Amino acid sequence: MGGQVVFVYGTLLFPQVLKVVTGRIFPAQPATLKGFGRYKVKGRVFPGICVQPDSAVDGQVYWGVDDFSMQRLDDFESDFYERQILPVTLACGKTVDANVYVIGSQYCHLLSGQRWLPEVFERQYLRAYVRRFRGLCR
Repeated sequence: MGGQVVFVYGTLLFPQVLKVVTGRIFPAQPATLKGFGRYKVKGRVFPGICVQPDSAVDGQVYWGVDDFSMQRLDDFESDFYERQILPVTLACGKTVDANVYVIGSQYCHLLSGQRWLPEVFERQYLRAYVRRFRGLCR
C-alpha cells in the first residue's frame, strides 16, 4: 500500500472530520503512542499531546495517506502542531513509524492539564465542529 502512515488522537479520530479535511477516508487501525499525554487545549474543544514518559495516548493510524491529503492535514493542524515521525504500537503489538502532530513547544503552556476524552468531544462538540469546518473547506 502506498502513501504515508498517520497517527491521530483527537478530532481526526472521527471519520466525519477526516472527510471534511481531506475529502477522503483512509483504512484505519487502533494504535497507541507511548510516552505522551493527551490534554485539552485551554479554551478549545481539541487536544494536544506533550511528552509524558509514563503515559500513553490511544488513537488510530490511517494507512495510505496521499501527498494531497498530507498537505490538507498540515494546513488543518497549522503551525500550532509540529509533524514528527514517531513509533506507534498497533493493537497486534507491532510497532510502526507514523506521522504524528505534536503540539509545538512554544504552545505547550496552552495545554490545560485536563484529559481530552473522545467520547466527550463526540457527544458535546462533534456535530458543530464538522459543520464549522465543512463551511471553511468548500
